[in-house]
Amino acid sequence: ETSLPLAGKRFDVRGSAIEEAFKKKASIIRKLSHAPGDEEIHEPEVSWVLCTPLTVLDETFGTLYLSFTQRELQTEETTEMAEHLAAVVASTLARIRERKRTQEHLKREEHLHQSMSRIARAASKIAQAETEMQALKIAGSLTQKLSGADRACVALFDF
Repeated sequence: ETSLPLAGKRFDVRGSAIEEAFKKKASIIRKLSHAPGDEEIHEPEVSWVLCTPLTVLDETFGTLYLSFTQRELQTEETTEMAEHLAAVVASTLARIRERKRTQEHLKREEHLHQSMSRIARAASKIAQAETEMQALKIAGSLTQKLSGADRACVALFDF
C-alpha cells in the first residue's frame, strides 16, 4: 500500500539506485543521507533502499524498488528475497507482454488473411473478364471498393 502513491507517476531517476541497478543489471543497496542532492525517491523517514533489476534473457526493462525505515541493514537475506521476487515479476511481465504481442500479431494476421481473401475474390472476378475494357472497369471498381478510395483507375501505357 505504501507504494501506491508512486503508481503511474513519472520521476527523474538520474543518479538514483533505480538508474544504477538498471544500468549495472545488479541489485543496489543505498543508505540514504537525506542531504541535499540525495537523488532517491523517498519519504523523509526512509533510511535505506534496495533496488533490484527486472531482467529476462539479458533484457532489463525495469526495477523493483524497496524502501526501508529501519536503520539496520539485513542485506543478504533481504537482497536474496528481493531478487527472487524481481525474477518472478520480470518473468510475469515478460509473459504478459509476449502474450499481448502475440495477440496483436494474430489480429494483424487475421486482418491480412481477410484482406487477402477479398483480393483473391477480386482477382477471380477480374480474371473472368472477356475484354480489356471489361477487365479495366472491373479492376477499377473493385480496387476502389476494396481500398475505400474516392476514385480508382488503371492507366495503360503504349510504348
